Amino acid sequence: MVELLMKLQDKCQELEQSLAIVYVPLYTYSESSIEVEDDFLENHGDWWMMRYQSWESLEARYMHQVSVMPTLVVLDRGGTIVTECGQIDLYKMKNDVLITWF
Repeated sequence: MVELLMKLQDKCQELEQSLAIVYVPLYTYSESSIEVEDDFLENHGDWWMMRYQSWESLEARYMHQVSVMPTLVVLDRGGTIVTECGQIDLYKMKNDVLITWF
């Protein structure tokens, strides 16, 4: 999933479209959450990451009913949900999802 998202982000930059990726941790606690966050920042590109043990992270997981990994929820610029099954779309269509999503 990470590789597909990185390619999708590259394609968006090539097409001069904006794409923001926000990682929401499924678990609220990790013994090594600092290391996980550092690894994420080093290896996942220019993405946003919600902190472990944050109310925002908990609220986002609840709002979008995230219970399995990976879950990819796609929102438009206005915050309207485009799809809550983005991971399936991305696996099937690769970069062509941009046509469907936007």
